[in-house]
Amino acid sequence: MDGNLYLIICCIIALGALGLFLMLPRFGRVGFPRFGALLAAVALVGLFAALLISARAPREAEHFWFTLFGAVAVISAFLMICQKQALYAALYFVLTALAVAGLVLLQKGEFLALALVIVYSGGIIVIYIFALMLARQQELDECDIDARSPFLAVLIGFFLSGSILRLLIPSADNIAQDADVLVGTGTAAKLGAELFNNHVVALEVAGVVLLVAAVAAIAVLKAPKVKEPEERRNLF
Repeated sequence: MDGNLYLIICCIIALGALGLFLMLPRFGRVGFPRFGALLAAVALVGLFAALLISARAPREAEHFWFTLFGAVAVISAFLMICQKQALYAALYFVLTALAVAGLVLLQKGEFLALALVIVYSGGIIVIYIFALMLARQQELDECDIDARSPFLAVLIGFFLSGSILRLLIPSADNIAQDADVLVGTGTAAKLGAELFNNHVVALEVAGVVLLVAAVAAIAVLKAPKVKEPEERRNLF
């Protein structure tokens, strides 16, 4: 990677980190949400523009879809960690999982993409949302109102992003050359045939266990609440 381009991308990531820091909730309210969102949006546009400029074939359809899914994933992740309400954070996480599944699908990973959609978007998050909707509504905890060490978290995230970018992008050409060799070594059809032919009992047992867990969670949430005695309530 060219040194000047790497420096520009690091500056763009730093701008996005500053915008994220301004968007994080502090002292019961979000500090500067509009200004932080503006900085984050400018940084996101600049980052994908720099990545497209560095690509050898920016006009191909794969680059367009990669940019689209990547932008949705990054924006959803930003909004997920900046939400004070857990329900909205879960919904943004679903959108992030769908965008990541799209990125995996571009790399010919059909099974992993479907697993992301089914397990996260269609399983865990749905149960989590139902639990939030059925649970008793309470006031927000301190951890939901005030972000703990936001500056340190953003600083560590910035250095991690820069380090990963420095390690991955120089080897992008080698990965692209070896992609044709890797494609075809295994398909989702072969994996599905192996699972349903030789491991069908294990799949059925796993499905029954997940179903029982979901029904049990709903039953526990809908169980009648035991009222505390008035005398005991007054003691606290």
